[in-house]
Amino acid sequence: MSTHKSYVLKNLFALELNAKLTVKYKNIPSAEKIATDIRVSSDYKLDPHGQTVRKWLKGETFPDLVNLAHLVDWLDLNMIHVFETFKYLNRDNDGYRRMSDYCNVSVEDIKNLEMILLKIKISNPGLP
Repeated sequence: MSTHKSYVLKNLFALELNAKLTVKYKNIPSAEKIATDIRVSSDYKLDPHGQTVRKWLKGETFPDLVNLAHLVDWLDLNMIHVFETFKYLNRDNDGYRRMSDYCNVSVEDIKNLEMILLKIKISNPGLP
């Protein structure tokens, strides 16, 4: 998978994860709290580190299948939506245009938002 496609998939997963955590908690708790809750909800079979959870929330990494299966069950993640959106956005090399169509905003707005998000991540490394 190309780097761009991997980036898109990880960020789509992060969007879904953050959305479901918002539903569950109203406000997304710290990565450490989420890691603890994953441990408890898995009857201590899983033991993700807070840093790992933080990377999932930021779209920097994708969980392994065991953690992913638990997250899907625990938070009712809609991975079909994630993969269908990924498939739609990556049908060809014009991902910005497809994302623009999907979100009903201009390509320029998508690029500007991406730059803003990147600046926020850089200036606030502790944010999910």
